[in-house]
Amino acid sequence: MMNWFDRILLDSHALRLFKLYLDSVFGGSLSSVAADVVLILGIHAVTMFFLALLFVKVVNSTSFGKTFAGRFMIYLSVILAVLSSHFVDIVFLSVSLDSLNVFPDSMSTFYYVVGLYTTVGSNYNPALEWQGLAVIIPFCGLFAFSLSGSALFTMLGYFLSAPKSSDKQKTSV
Repeated sequence: MMNWFDRILLDSHALRLFKLYLDSVFGGSLSSVAADVVLILGIHAVTMFFLALLFVKVVNSTSFGKTFAGRFMIYLSVILAVLSSHFVDIVFLSVSLDSLNVFPDSMSTFYYVVGLYTTVGSNYNPALEWQGLAVIIPFCGLFAFSLSGSALFTMLGYFLSAPKSSDKQKTSV
């Protein structure tokens, strides 16, 4: 009796299906979209990293960051920057798909990308050769939201645990 892994590796039908799935998702023009997604996620990850570093630096090095209200305003600013970065991701993907003429007009492309990036879904359906976008774009959105969520969670922890100015005076004496 074969286990499932051996069956998949030895079954030529399973291997043909695997190749079909890969070709359908990453073949043809979809490979350029997949490359765009890798680029978007790389830029998004670096952006979240530097936003977290900037948050810690501003909180630690400014008098504004020493107060609860100041840290709160800085944190809200970071949230807006994170939201903006997601909008940039969506616009970048929309421009990429629009340049490939996936949909007849730019707004259909934009709404399709928004629906898939947020994993809400879309009322627009691309041609058969573009169906792999339904795999690529949601992965991009899920990973980007995960990166953003972890960065914001880390900053929130730092925000809540940042020592108050009265605590710093006690420890320095």
